[in-house]
Amino acid sequence: MLDLQLEARYHGFIYQEREEVEEIKSITHVFEHEKTGAKLLYFENDDTNKVFSISFRTPPEDDTGVFHILEHSVLCGSRKYPLKEPFVELVKGSLNTFLNAMTFSDKTMYPVASQNDKDFHNLMDVYLDAVFHPLLTEKQSILKQEGWHYELNSAEEPIEYKGVVYNEMKGVFSSPEQILMRSIQKSLFPDTPYRYESGGDPIAIPELTYDQFVKDYQRFYNASNSFITLAGDLDILEKLAFLDAEYLSEFEKVENTTAIPYQLALGDLHEEVKEYAVLPTESLDNKSFLSLNYVISDIFDAENYFALDVLEYILLESSAAPLKQALLDAKLGNDVFGMYDNGILQPLFSIVIKNANASDKERFQEVVRETLQKLVSEGIDKDLIESAIMLKEFQLREADFGSMPKGLIYSMRAMDSWLYEGKPATHLAYEKTLTAVKQGLHSPYFEKLIDRYFLNSLHQSLVIVEPSHTLADETNANVTAELNAFKTSLSEQEVADLVVATADLKAQQELVDDEEALKKLPMLTRADLKAEATDYPLSLTKSNDIPVMFYEADTNKIAYIALMFNTSHVAKADVPYLGLLEDLVGQLDTSSYNYSELSNELNIVTGGTSFYNSILSEKAPSEEFQTYFTVKTKILQDEVKNGLAFVTKILKETLFTDKKRITEIVQIIKSRIEMSMNQAGHNIAAARLGSYIEPLSNYSEDIRGLGFYDFICDLTTKLETDFESVQERFTNLLADIISVEALSISVTGDHSIYQEVTQAIEALDLNHSERSNNANRSYELNENSNEGLQTSSKVQYVVKGGKLDNKKYPYNGHITVLKKILSYDYLWNQVRVLGGAYGAGFVMQENGKWLFWSYRDPNLPETLAVYDKVVDYLRTFDASDYEMTKYIIGTMGGMDMPLSPRQEGARAVARHQKGLTVKDIQKTRDEILSTTAEDIREMAQMFADALEDAKICVFGNNEKIQENIDLFDSVRDI
Repeated sequence: MLDLQLEARYHGFIYQEREEVEEIKSITHVFEHEKTGAKLLYFENDDTNKVFSISFRTPPEDDTGVFHILEHSVLCGSRKYPLKEPFVELVKGSLNTFLNAMTFSDKTMYPVASQNDKDFHNLMDVYLDAVFHPLLTEKQSILKQEGWHYELNSAEEPIEYKGVVYNEMKGVFSSPEQILMRSIQKSLFPDTPYRYESGGDPIAIPELTYDQFVKDYQRFYNASNSFITLAGDLDILEKLAFLDAEYLSEFEKVENTTAIPYQLALGDLHEEVKEYAVLPTESLDNKSFLSLNYVISDIFDAENYFALDVLEYILLESSAAPLKQALLDAKLGNDVFGMYDNGILQPLFSIVIKNANASDKERFQEVVRETLQKLVSEGIDKDLIESAIMLKEFQLREADFGSMPKGLIYSMRAMDSWLYEGKPATHLAYEKTLTAVKQGLHSPYFEKLIDRYFLNSLHQSLVIVEPSHTLADETNANVTAELNAFKTSLSEQEVADLVVATADLKAQQELVDDEEALKKLPMLTRADLKAEATDYPLSLTKSNDIPVMFYEADTNKIAYIALMFNTSHVAKADVPYLGLLEDLVGQLDTSSYNYSELSNELNIVTGGTSFYNSILSEKAPSEEFQTYFTVKTKILQDEVKNGLAFVTKILKETLFTDKKRITEIVQIIKSRIEMSMNQAGHNIAAARLGSYIEPLSNYSEDIRGLGFYDFICDLTTKLETDFESVQERFTNLLADIISVEALSISVTGDHSIYQEVTQAIEALDLNHSERSNNANRSYELNENSNEGLQTSSKVQYVVKGGKLDNKKYPYNGHITVLKKILSYDYLWNQVRVLGGAYGAGFVMQENGKWLFWSYRDPNLPETLAVYDKVVDYLRTFDASDYEMTKYIIGTMGGMDMPLSPRQEGARAVARHQKGLTVKDIQKTRDEILSTTAEDIREMAQMFADALEDAKICVFGNNEKIQENIDLFDSVRDI
């Protein structure tokens, strides 16, 4: 524990505040740099996954996205590290457990994390030099590449806008949900920076000049406007000395002009209408979004910060949510959700209904108002309140953030108050808040919140986002006219100069950093790497003849349990129904509970339960695989017996008799899939392509991909015309799969938890059958191939892939290194830097399945051409021992990410089910560590063979797909 004196000076910093925050097992220490006023927060704890972040308050003053472009640009070379892109070099060659940069609506964060002390220091140094001494102030080409530029390859061609952020935001503004969220902020905060698009509106991005770009950097990226966080088991005094000596001491204090003003209450309801583009073939009926939006107090109210999150779950997220159900019952739309943004100065709460009609806006407001009034007058169901609080409390105490470092999560929560001059621990110490919120179990606590912030709000808006057949053409016509007018205004010499400038930029982008420059970047050596693979030992036992896989770990008295029912016998025609069971089980009435009661009880008895389908492919190459219907739950140790009994009771007693409820769920699933398509088209295209080349991927496609989406669309009709047969199918299918003989169980926890679980297993009441818990299945391929999936998106997601003969080209550790090389060298430079796409990558699985993908890509045939030239790249690949060491370090970093006990248990089970031993893992690790440039070159022939039978799938702009129609065997609208 640190022994520091308040108000004392430590390496240029004044120690201002100390607070023990038991809830996160940390002590927070607040410092301020005396010379510059830079603020620093240190989370003292024993976490070996150390975190550093430097943030700047960056409230936008227009829609040009300057801070988003700066976020990209500062990482494109700095004073100490004058490389093309130090960020990419760090991705290639560090042991980082987190490395990114993030633009928010009022701040920009640059976080890094690592478990290796030396690596952590290197990451800190590179990021600090990037934000305080970037080359962007000297090189206009950085703005052109990362932001926007005019592209003209010859005098005869039309001029185009190009740039990474420009194309990224074209993709963002293709999503109606994104348009809605951005319009909500603008509607509620018309007089503050929140009215502007911090990411950049594609229409406004070309208005950003280089002069303004540099001025905004100089104004906002100064030490006086910085917020630094450090977290974990580290020497804070050594870090303070480094920060002061290497960076902060060279700056002077600058007057802070970045404070964010409050928006005064609007009084009357403010209404705003926006449009989003749809294909000309789509109907405009039932395609609008309606949202009612409210400003909630301010960010410093810790109680509201948490209570409104609970209330959002109560009203709109739970299966028992009364406001969601009222809106669905009113038939105003078929999907309802809430959004609570508590990461801004004045948090906002939104009630959204999707697939509605703008003409129903008055009825929408009326149903919301009447429902909320009824809840205030009659009270909210106390069981619903209890279930919501218990779920949120469980999540707080569990503090399992998946792959995100805890120190980063705590830093972000601290910024939710600290950025606005509040105390950093405001939203981290939650015990008092929990106690206050639990008043809702015995008093009208939440009803008063509804009355105050919704029914009597003086700061609210109605935002409508409507579909348009003409918006895409109008936008394209405006951009074309703008560019044509610009070209017409140029003299013949100016046109020639622009052609030269375009060529010059491409030449700069194609330059390769020499090794001398690269070696300025600090890097570990191979000696710093952990040579031994980590073993996650699994105990294999049986309880009541059911196989039990037990991973022993300290889980803080939480039992992590998975019930896996082998479903390899399920007929192909029933596979999509199996996919839908994920969403129906736990959401419908049972023999003992209606679905609202069930939802409440499930949250009270467990800390969260999910139902999903999983697929298992063994390490040996085979066209067969295993499939499971899995129930994953987490239960406090004292509740294990009751929790497991309750979960299995749901499986046995679920009723498929409520046509209305099933129809609602199906429509919501359809809506959410469409939402995910808008956000991640590369996933849709990749999954679809997989269905052409291997049975396992086609099964997955029918369970949750585009094939499943087609099934859902057809099912909506079948539910109306033949509900009885659908009901019977689900009833028989669920009864068929939940047999004891098909069951295997995994448990993560300490030995006493294991004993509790095995005792509970003895009492399980399930069906019996002649099924096996490890049966394999076969499946056929998708009959379609090489598809163009047309949307109104302004960008493409281009995927090409296939499957190698695993016997001829067995997977090895060299391929793992190859994935890093192709993703962050070849594809990064060719598809992102030169092509202007937001992202690109290469993946290859142990069974030989491989694919290239691009993300928010302005191109289509050009990107496919890049994929096809990979053989030439590999044949001429030449990397020094230094460069190969970098690739190997980056590869190893991805293999050694820190895991929570829950994740360790999941990895242990996955290895066992795949038949992977620690010797197999060690063999791959040894191959990674020994990879040479020659090993990489030798894979050229593998790709030459692979590309001969490769398939493509493109999700994207309908016009772009039609322009390249000859590339596809079939084209369809999405």
